[in-house]
Parts: sequence; C-alpha cells; structure tokens
Amino acid sequence: MKTGKYAKDGREMQVGDVVHFRCKNHPLSGKGVVFMGKEVDGLGEDPFRIRDTRTGRNNGRIYPYYDDAVYRIDGREGE
Repeated sequence: MKTGKYAKDGREMQVGDVVHFRCKNHPLSGKGVVFMGKEVDGLGEDPFRIRDTRTGRNNGRIYPYYDDAVYRIDGREGE
C-alpha cells in the first residue's frame, strides 16, 4: 500500500517498508516498520506511522510522519 510519503532517494515509502529517519531541527531519530493507523490518535490526523523495531526502551514506540525528517528505506519487513 502506498503512503504518499517519500524517502530522500525519491522512492515512495510503502506499508511494510523498514525505514530509518532523523529529524533536522531536533534530536529525534528512529527505525521501524511503516504502517497506516486505522484510528485517530494523539499523533495527528495523518495515518502514516512507524513502529520502532530497535531493541531497548524505544521498541514498539509509534512515530508519526515528521515534515523536517530525512527518511531512508532500508528494506521490507521480513527480508
């Protein structure tokens, strides 16, 4: 499923992609799997979400799409 959001290399991020992001204007970064939220939550109306897959305290954390972040597609979930 397409998301309408693009990585720095111009490829469109799709549901199931493993992506890494780093915000330019504040010290926030993450790596996880792209999915589309089904319900309205406190992260905004845009359903684009990333579920953090790194081991440690941020595992499972949900991130919204950040306009000021640079995104890199690292592969597909399960690869």
